[in-house]
Amino acid sequence: MQDWHYTKNGDKQPPVSETELRQKLADRELHPQQDLGWTAGMDNWQPLGDISALQAPLSAPGASALNPYAPPMTSPGELLARRENEDLVEIPPGSVQLDVMACVKRAWRLTTQHFGIIFLTGLAYFGISLGLGFVEGMLGAFLMTPEQRSNPFSFNPAMLPVQIVGALIRIGLAAGLTRASLNLCAGRDVSPSQLFGEFGKLLKMAGGMILFYIMLVIGLVLLIVPGIIVGVRFSYFMTAIIDRNMGPIEALKYSWNLTRGNAVNLIGLWFMLMMMMLAGVIALLVGLVFAIPVVTLSVTLAYRYLQYGPPALEERSAR
Repeated sequence: MQDWHYTKNGDKQPPVSETELRQKLADRELHPQQDLGWTAGMDNWQPLGDISALQAPLSAPGASALNPYAPPMTSPGELLARRENEDLVEIPPGSVQLDVMACVKRAWRLTTQHFGIIFLTGLAYFGISLGLGFVEGMLGAFLMTPEQRSNPFSFNPAMLPVQIVGALIRIGLAAGLTRASLNLCAGRDVSPSQLFGEFGKLLKMAGGMILFYIMLVIGLVLLIVPGIIVGVRFSYFMTAIIDRNMGPIEALKYSWNLTRGNAVNLIGLWFMLMMMMLAGVIALLVGLVFAIPVVTLSVTLAYRYLQYGPPALEERSAR
């Protein structure tokens, strides 16, 4: 039987039979456009969804194989991830060069078009963050001993649980802000309530952050350049968890593959966004009201651009 070679998330996998590969496609283990396939007789690797030999329907399983009480194979989160951009076709990782200026210009247009809801959502985010900081400060003052009050640099073990809870809440809020940004870039409705919609993924996000910072520290210890590369290539792991409902390790691998061949472009993007934030600070902080959403949307649009190419920046009507 002829073997088929294929990739998954940009990584080459061991060869399988045609039936096995078709089954993986049917079970949605593989993406029909992002993952590639090749077998003897083909000139080049092609997206699995474009290979006619793999599109024939599989024979239905016998009645004995059906279990009406079995749990569904696909979670609602996975279905949402697939359908959110169903009118776009994913491109192979590294197949396009990120257009930094196009992302920033599109972010600028989105900010001007939707400034009202962006301002309300941002105001809710920063208001909750400030309130959380106030509560932490009050608890810290209450839990401090007289000796600790005299030494502001002393460690207070009683504050550790409070700080952990506060950090988790901030992660959840930041994830909600990312979801709102993804929705806005996709032409979907946005509301401040979306800030609270991603707390169910806290464990995945916390696990991903721990792994990310471990790798970042190792990269910085070795040399500054490896640390920068690690920071850039893994930078979209959190967005992947929110967008695709991935686990921590899967999201880190996805981010690494997604940013292939675009590390320099991403560094250029972030440098430009840093200059924009600096300009907002110089403009008596008032400019930050506009600079922050442009920066946030630029990063999200770059993520979509790496997934779908230039069509990701096209105008999309609200849904």
